[in-house]
Amino acid sequence: MKYNAYELLDEVQDNLKFLAISGVRAKILITLQEGPKNLSELRELINLRSSTILHGMNELEKRNIVRKTGDRYNLSATGQILTLNFVDLVKSIIVAKRYEDLWEGHQIDGIPVHLMLQIGSLINADLITSEPTDIYKPHLNFTQIASDSKKFWGISPFFHSEYTELMIEMVSRGVDTKIIVTESIMNKLHELAAQDPEAFANLTSQENFELWITDKEVKLGFTVTDRFISLGLALDDGTYDYSMDLVSDDHDAIIWGEKLFEYYRERSKRVI
Repeated sequence: MKYNAYELLDEVQDNLKFLAISGVRAKILITLQEGPKNLSELRELINLRSSTILHGMNELEKRNIVRKTGDRYNLSATGQILTLNFVDLVKSIIVAKRYEDLWEGHQIDGIPVHLMLQIGSLINADLITSEPTDIYKPHLNFTQIASDSKKFWGISPFFHSEYTELMIEMVSRGVDTKIIVTESIMNKLHELAAQDPEAFANLTSQENFELWITDKEVKLGFTVTDRFISLGLALDDGTYDYSMDLVSDDHDAIIWGEKLFEYYRERSKRVI
């Protein structure tokens, strides 16, 4: 049986209010997600009085979200499910607001829905932006942090000579290099190959290099390595925004990035 959003909201509205309104209850749940705790441990971690914690704990126990075994409190099975998804929601809200400059005025539909639901994985990212005195800051930061990578997987809807040079340098160092490009960028690469066929032949003969082509419109520029991810978006008018780059070296962000790359690779055709 399918439900519409309004019916679902009516069903869970009370639980949403219960979880979100009280900062005390929310802190208890997030803390217990790490494992069972006794009252003194909770008091130290949450930095609240025992009476305040016990009041919140009593409410959580009544709803079978938290259970007490001996002197230790732990999440019930229901509590684990609710807390896990509640934390994901909190992270998603933070990412949406913290990096609002990147989302607003840009096309975000290049990120598939299933990964948009996991956008909280980017919570520890930094938004690198151009400055009047350093307009190339995002690009320079990218080339610097990419230099020591052992893996270099990228999606490129734009042509940049320095990006191409970086790709060639990565391949020559034995870095696992996989690039997905659009048809228009593939035509640019063919032009380069015609200018220097020997260098292009040397590049394409390397076992650590793969080139994929997509016939789909790509609305983001993206790289994931073993050390970081880098994400840029196209503006609402379709042009790529070189002035902003979301970068993260967090493990969860890298896993998210690998999933994004695989999403596009599954929809592309390998040409080299």
